[in-house]
Amino acid sequence: WHPSSDILASASYDNTVKMYKEDQLDSDWTCVATLHSHESTVWSLAFDKTGKRLATCSDDRTVKIWQEYGPDNQEGV
Repeated sequence: WHPSSDILASASYDNTVKMYKEDQLDSDWTCVATLHSHESTVWSLAFDKTGKRLATCSDDRTVKIWQEYGPDNQEGV
């Protein structure tokens, strides 16, 4: 969970990280972003305490640090 927003990050077997946000009208969760950069299963993830960075760990033996999502930073740093 994001530390201050209603955002859920999900690690996935399809090598991606998906970001979900709750729709306030019907309480359904919608995927608002899919982060691509890992070459194998993403096993774990964690936001920093500010929520501006997300660390992800993959079976491809890499750790990616993602900056706050925006159009100019769609890949891990």
